[in-house]
Amino acid sequence: MGSNGELKYEISQNAYIKLVLHSLRHKTAAVNGVLVGRISPKDDGVVEISDSVPLFHSNLALLPPLEISLIMVRISSSSNRFDFMSFEIEF
Repeated sequence: MGSNGELKYEISQNAYIKLVLHSLRHKTAAVNGVLVGRISPKDDGVVEISDSVPLFHSNLALLPPLEISLIMVRISSSSNRFDFMSFEIEF
């Protein structure tokens, strides 16, 4: 962690562009996705967000599609050595 116990977040350009384009493509709907990354191995309190995976662009009425999507992202991200996933919702 940082000197005062806070984490800093770094988001890759590719992950950021995916977030923005997904939001812009579906301006009138809530969009959902997953952020994947890892805590920096340098132990300097930096969370490195390496990728974002756009999922849905509607109100999430059904849980099964979400569960299947998260399982698929987890399998894909574990093969790329990412440590965490974060579900994001944009309104």
